[in-house]
Amino acid sequence: GEAGVESGAGGERVASVAVRGASTERAFLAQCIAEPESGARALGELELSEHFTSDVLRRAGEYLREHLADPGADLPEDDPELAGLLAELVVQAGREHPAPAMLESQRMQLELARIDREIVRARGRESGDVSELAQRRAEVKREFDRAYERALEETG
Repeated sequence: GEAGVESGAGGERVASVAVRGASTERAFLAQCIAEPESGARALGELELSEHFTSDVLRRAGEYLREHLADPGADLPEDDPELAGLLAELVVQAGREHPAPAMLESQRMQLELARIDREIVRARGRESGDVSELAQRRAEVKREFDRAYERALEETG
């Protein structure tokens, strides 16, 4: 289900996870623009429908897969919401320090957020098996911690 559509006890939790997710997703896309080469690889590895919580961020991910080298050049005229987001991301990218480990740590954060959403959904189902997801989350968290440490070294 879509974030925010779920009702019942887990609904509010999903919504707050989604808000936190959106800023991570934007930061990740801006970092991809700042580093088009590794950004293209990272974007290609994502499942946009799973890793992005909002429709406009998914559209931005799809657009950037095609236009990462020059994202401001060919903004979609028929989608002002997307064009506005892309313009903001380009500005944000201009402030980023290219740091491959930072891109990697943000990709791990997207994966953590995706797993968190799955855990919330699994808890809402009686048959949901959280232990396997929790194990996967711990692995990703370790990878994130390592990438983040490298990022701090790279950006110094």
